Amino acid sequence: AEFIPAYNGNGKTAEEIEPHGIFVANGYTTATEWLNNRNLEDDFGAMSVSKNARKEKLSGSAGTAGWAYNFSDNEQYVEFGYPGESPYNGATMEENWAASAPCSEGNLVCTGSPFTGGSSGGGWFIDWSPSSTGYVNGHTDFYYTSNPLTKYSPYYNNLWYTVHCFGKPESEC
Repeated sequence: AEFIPAYNGNGKTAEEIEPHGIFVANGYTTATEWLNNRNLEDDFGAMSVSKNARKEKLSGSAGTAGWAYNFSDNEQYVEFGYPGESPYNGATMEENWAASAPCSEGNLVCTGSPFTGGSSGGGWFIDWSPSSTGYVNGHTDFYYTSNPLTKYSPYYNNLWYTVHCFGKPESEC
């Protein structure tokens, strides 16, 4: 698997399309309940990546955002993604500002979003602004075809932290 930060499918040159280069995954982890039972409340995964072709680390090339867990499930989010179905084309990162709410279905958070298929995995940020990266506190995980304007994320809790940090203590994450 590859990660291409700030991907721009409308670019003309490699520098425009992949401004930070390509980072190849070299390690993966996920939650046991997701792996064994496909429990959407535990749909967390993380990957580590190698340096890009310019020998840069991901954090040094593209920067980093903060991350938050065990926060309120009532937040104002900025959701990012690459929706690929009409009216979108999947080539451009889109953003959506929306408030969240606890969902009636278990340990999930939901928010209103016009994003279509292809936006899965896109981060939900709290305290984000054009001048501040804010904190990742959710991600577009799934939606029901009967209600496509509501997107769901697992609640970011201690399990999310364990997966995100590959089981390392906070001081080493």
